[in-house]
Amino acid sequence: MISFLPPAAILKSKRTLLCFVILLSLCNNQKIFSQQENFLKSSLYSPSDSKTLILGGSVIANDNEPQDFKTNPASISFAKNIILTSNYIRIDKNEYLYNAGVILPTGIGNWGLNFSKFDGADYFYDWMSLGDLAEIKGTTDNTITLSYGNNLIGNLNLGANINFLQSKTTDFYNKEFNASQTSFDFGLIYSFPKLIDIKGYKDKLNFGMALQGIGGKFNYHNYEYNLPKYLKLGFMYRASMPDFDNYELVSFTLNWLYRNYLNSDATRGEASQKDSWSLGLETCLYEHVNILIGSSVLPYSTSYSEKEDIVFSYGLGLIINIEKVKLLINAGYTSSEYNIGDAYTLGINVCY
Repeated sequence: MISFLPPAAILKSKRTLLCFVILLSLCNNQKIFSQQENFLKSSLYSPSDSKTLILGGSVIANDNEPQDFKTNPASISFAKNIILTSNYIRIDKNEYLYNAGVILPTGIGNWGLNFSKFDGADYFYDWMSLGDLAEIKGTTDNTITLSYGNNLIGNLNLGANINFLQSKTTDFYNKEFNASQTSFDFGLIYSFPKLIDIKGYKDKLNFGMALQGIGGKFNYHNYEYNLPKYLKLGFMYRASMPDFDNYELVSFTLNWLYRNYLNSDATRGEASQKDSWSLGLETCLYEHVNILIGSSVLPYSTSYSEKEDIVFSYGLGLIINIEKVKLLINAGYTSSEYNIGDAYTLGINVCY
């Protein structure tokens, strides 16, 4: 059974969608110097929870705890508890991504703060003709993300992020090169709380949309680049079958994401890298054990793989209740979408 919004609410929803269309047109009118393959390793685009990586990055409309507001800032509006998040990703043997953050519900909406750090090899390559930077010791970059989300009206939730990126590269002569940029993300999620009216069966459908990477240019060693900008669309469908005590014996959550690379640069071989997708399935048993499977299509080609190669991820999650505290632990493995080795991830989250 699907409920519909009144005319006034529909008008507000149309105005909201119009704002997103205007933002999208602004994205397409900028001069293009993007490096999608390189920036995907940056802390700016790293997920705030390991479950996102295990599910192939498909959680554009997911409202489960912990909400990954770096993927879609509107998801933070569903948080009902204070959540402390932490996430560790090891890529191959010498590159690492760290995340730590907090989600704080308040009477005027929900707020989030996340700190992300990348430490490892340089994510710009010598074919970019950076002179002395052809030999790199390593790169460290940090991103601070401030997020806000709230229910606008009815089943429509909105959110926004502001990101502060700081990058430092050191060459073999111990010379440092620094770069920084501020960017914005915008997102919405619309929910249908109940589609199938069958006794003992509960379900929910969410549609999500986000614009990611809106902002200024990235100045790197006297070169100027735009960060990759993405339009993300997708859905989440959750179904559960509780027993007579309203205890969920098993639940299934299916996530699907389509991602469009808005400012691909044909002069850098990115003309065929505009579209990619991700799919994730989460199975929860007895409300305590999560089985996670994800897949995604590589959005770019390299000398090691072709575009549209499918990458699979696998993981396991535990939900542990200790009095009024809920502990969420997720661990997983994925063949690296960066094509430099396998990736391992561990996330520990505490809900109060």
